[in-house]
Amino acid sequence: VPEVEGVKVDKKTGVISIPSKKIKNGTTVTAVAKDGDNTSDGNTATSKDTQAPNHPEVKLNDDNNVTITPPTDKDTKSVKVTITDPDGAKKEFVVEKDGDSWKLPADAPEGVTIDSTTGVITVQADKFKPGAKVSASATDVNDNTSSEVGVTTKSQTDDVDPIIPPKVG
Repeated sequence: VPEVEGVKVDKKTGVISIPSKKIKNGTTVTAVAKDGDNTSDGNTATSKDTQAPNHPEVKLNDDNNVTITPPTDKDTKSVKVTITDPDGAKKEFVVEKDGDSWKLPADAPEGVTIDSTTGVITVQADKFKPGAKVSASATDVNDNTSSEVGVTTKSQTDDVDPIIPPKVG
């Protein structure tokens, strides 16, 4: 048996172990035994997909609206969005991909829109308290979930010049 880095063969049992990082997700592996001129039919197994999709891009725009762009992984099936206001109240909803089209759920908060072709979600900041946190994660068809990423909308005092009263006297 040729040596392949990380692949182990138990010399007593003949069991072959291949580390998961050596096999691409969803790859079919077939083992065939040979004894002289005899060859087995083989046994086949498919590696499990345990790779999470990339995380969505969450961006705070100049107008204080937030855009969430889903990852481009082909197997991404949904994006979970969480909006947390400064008082800690949360609103969560999941946007799902159906074929080539993205759809908002019926319970999406007011002020949230989606481009059904690209999946880009827009959260209108004026519909939420200033300082709200908007975060998102993506899930693929095998239920692997990306890390959650997010931004905080500007508070009412951000980017505002102070008003200084004129000197009296």
